[in-house]
Amino acid sequence: MTPHFCAASCVAANSAFEYASLQDYQICYCGDASAADDFVEATNNADCVYHCFGDHTKACGGGSRANVYHIDSTPGECERSSCTVLYPAIM
Repeated sequence: MTPHFCAASCVAANSAFEYASLQDYQICYCGDASAADDFVEATNNADCVYHCFGDHTKACGGGSRANVYHIDSTPGECERSSCTVLYPAIM
């Protein structure tokens, strides 16, 4: 899993998704702005230290943390948004 693949998967599932997040090296979640506001809390970027299995140069979360990426207007592209704590009722 990579941020690009996660974002592309989110857009393929629902073109309205605005965010893709990666947790525990490879778990991909998708959501929109309203879900992101309800279920995440910003934390220190140093907490997101896991490298993605699909691309070791990219961050894919940390212990109970996720890297949240904003999905760009170019389908499947994304830019790093923040490191967050994801609550149980995830996007």
